[in-house]
Amino acid sequence: MNGTARMPMPAFAPPPGRSRVAAEGIAAGLWWLFLLFSPIAVFRSGMPQPGDWIAALVVALLVTSGLLRRSLRFPVAALGPVRPLVLFVAYTFFITTAWAVWLGRVDLLIFPTFYLFNLCVLAGGLILLAERGPAFLRTTAWLIAVSVWVQALIPLFISLPGHHGGVRATLFFNNPNQLGYYAMLAGCICAVAYNNRLITLRVLLLTLVSAGWLAMLSLSKAAMLAIAALIVFQVVRRPALLVPSLAAVMLGGPVVGARLMEVPQIERTITRFASMGKQDDDSLAGRGYDRIAQKPEYLVMGAAEGAYDRFEAMSEGSELHSALGSLVFCYGIIGTLSLSLFVLRTFRLVSISDMLVLVPVVFYNATHQGLRFTHLWIFFFFVLGVGTLRAQAAAAAQAPRPGARLARPRMAVPAYRY
Repeated sequence: MNGTARMPMPAFAPPPGRSRVAAEGIAAGLWWLFLLFSPIAVFRSGMPQPGDWIAALVVALLVTSGLLRRSLRFPVAALGPVRPLVLFVAYTFFITTAWAVWLGRVDLLIFPTFYLFNLCVLAGGLILLAERGPAFLRTTAWLIAVSVWVQALIPLFISLPGHHGGVRATLFFNNPNQLGYYAMLAGCICAVAYNNRLITLRVLLLTLVSAGWLAMLSLSKAAMLAIAALIVFQVVRRPALLVPSLAAVMLGGPVVGARLMEVPQIERTITRFASMGKQDDDSLAGRGYDRIAQKPEYLVMGAAEGAYDRFEAMSEGSELHSALGSLVFCYGIIGTLSLSLFVLRTFRLVSISDMLVLVPVVFYNATHQGLRFTHLWIFFFFVLGVGTLRAQAAAAAQAPRPGARLARPRMAVPAYRY
């Protein structure tokens, strides 16, 4: 699977009835619209965006269709990773409800609602994968790549407003960090797709270049470094790319570099990195990690998200600017272990090349709270989808052939549950 053989295409159940086919087709079409509209934020952060409403329609249609026919297909291999994720979401509701009652703050319940929605998006994608097969993952990767290409071209022709006097671009997001995070996750999804022969090398390279450009427009240092690491991992994975890459840099570097220095965004990027370590939020305290050291009693059960005025003396009473720190501080031992188990079980199903893609994601979330961002869960869905296909292919390879004699009886492993 490490770039040598094409992913085996698993066999699926017999063709379903016309009603199921119609429901599948509509849900899949809505999923494609969701991927295209998810980068567009019309309302302020925290409010449902157009893409969220479309995703909700996808889940509602799949659940309704499953209830009407009294069966819902779901990849069996994905059940192991999804169970601790369900526990994590349930615990976020439990601990947040407890704090909401204690503090008299019903508004805290908005935070676990994000995780419930993202769980539904991930489950909806897995159901569609079970219904439509590997082609569903391939189309998902292609649409994400096309979406990144289009967004990378827009700033070249249209001047869009941004933050900090227009220096940091936001495109259709509400803030520049969302743009950089989205670009990085899109690059990671396409890297996993390429590792499993779902897209070509040209598509991957064009997507990584476009994602890097979007990250530069956002001036997100974490996103730019994460995409750079992702590119390095791809070159290391394919040493054959190292020689032409070095040759291109040596031959075209001086000319291209001189022309790039004329682009204002390049100068802004250099200035941005030159200020690294000199800004208030470049320290652990600036990211809110001091809250963990000063309030260790919350590490057991969790402090839940929201009501940040409880920590007014620390980090100006704002949220902890780290997904890893927020996970430990807000959801304690149970929340941390359950989500960690989900990630561990998910990436155990894929190759080492796919595991390396997780490194940029973890790096970014060490300095930003990106746990509620829906595209993170699309990334997890994609990795888990690839893992389920690999698990099914492995189970099919071990299945006994007609007439073959086995030394020991082997239990049949179902590929999908009906």
